Amino acid sequence: MHDSSIFNIRIDFEKSKGSYIFDKNTGHAYLDFFGLYASLPLGYNHPIFQTKEFLAESSRLASIKIPNCEIISDEAQSFLKEFSGHPSMKHFKYFHFSCTGALAIEAAIKIAIDKKSTSKPCIISLKESFHGINSYGGFVTDRFYPASLRLEGLPDFGWPKIHNPKIVYRNGEIDKQKTDESLAQFLKEFEACIKKFGAENIPAFLVEPIQATYGDSYFPQGFFTKSRELCDKYNICLIFDEIQTGFGATGKMWYFEHFGIIPDIVAFGKKTQVSGVMAKAAYGKTFETPIRLEVTWDGSLLDMVRCKYILQAYKKYNILENAIARGKEIVKGLKELSALKNLRATGLLVAFDFESAVERDDVFKTAVQKRLICNKTRDRSIRLRPNLNLNAKEAQEAVSIFQDIYAHRGVR
Repeated sequence: MHDSSIFNIRIDFEKSKGSYIFDKNTGHAYLDFFGLYASLPLGYNHPIFQTKEFLAESSRLASIKIPNCEIISDEAQSFLKEFSGHPSMKHFKYFHFSCTGALAIEAAIKIAIDKKSTSKPCIISLKESFHGINSYGGFVTDRFYPASLRLEGLPDFGWPKIHNPKIVYRNGEIDKQKTDESLAQFLKEFEACIKKFGAENIPAFLVEPIQATYGDSYFPQGFFTKSRELCDKYNICLIFDEIQTGFGATGKMWYFEHFGIIPDIVAFGKKTQVSGVMAKAAYGKTFETPIRLEVTWDGSLLDMVRCKYILQAYKKYNILENAIARGKEIVKGLKELSALKNLRATGLLVAFDFESAVERDDVFKTAVQKRLICNKTRDRSIRLRPNLNLNAKEAQEAVSIFQDIYAHRGVR
């Protein structure tokens, strides 16, 4: 179970606090900018989880895991009311919950297929995308390293993965000409899919609004505008995979709120604790048959309760505002390091590149030695994924570690 561990940390649940994970193996606390694969919304032992209400509610549920599809509970209904009632969910009528992100992607695709009613469904996704490795999630995920290690030799239905029109950088600045050319190539390949498969056989276009696993690849505003226009034109469902970008990571509950394009279905997970989808009213066909998406464990009730209290903490402690402020502080500090290339961030989703994989690996290794853990990705990138309750002192500590690493290298 632990053979793939990067950090070999044996967590002490009681001693871990705030943004620090305490390691029993070394007896040290590490500043956690890894964030349990970006799934840690409030840090360790947040006060909201010390309240009498949370402790009583969670202890009632700890000894029994019920199938939510069959057994009704006050706790599940209370969670659904709070979750679906959040102002950021106002565009969506239907909600379904699952035990992991890849199954949320599968549910989203099935909902889109049901609406299209085609016997030859073809889902369009993008190159360099990651949507999980299980079932339909694996079919739409591109086979880049290291996802290829988990998907090599497994089928993908032959569904098209078209050009990724990510923002292109040159000397640390956005190369507008190359970015525009890339967007034009995407549009060309999208239209080619329409011609090849027929719009009537394409239920959905699936997008990570920031391609997180590939290294935080961003898209220009025009990509989202054109995607919405194309999906409306050809009656195709626009699905956003917000499993990594959603639930406050960017300073808004959902990344799509930053650019005013509303998807038809959103898949969520990680920071929400329980994964799932939310769909617009037009996508109700699936929900007319209550068992259509159901499995035994449609999400854990304990995860739902934890999510409910996280939502309460977001409001009580101004968590989204904090994410924006801390993100700006981190970016301001890291901008002083010219060795870090293509620094990009929204809220507390932060990433940067290096000149080489050797430099990246050395900086990563040194950061861990200085008791900062983060997430290296692709060939020469690092992603920072702190929790959203990060305080100013912790943010500055992380910046100072990177500054110290380069000070010892004689580089700024």
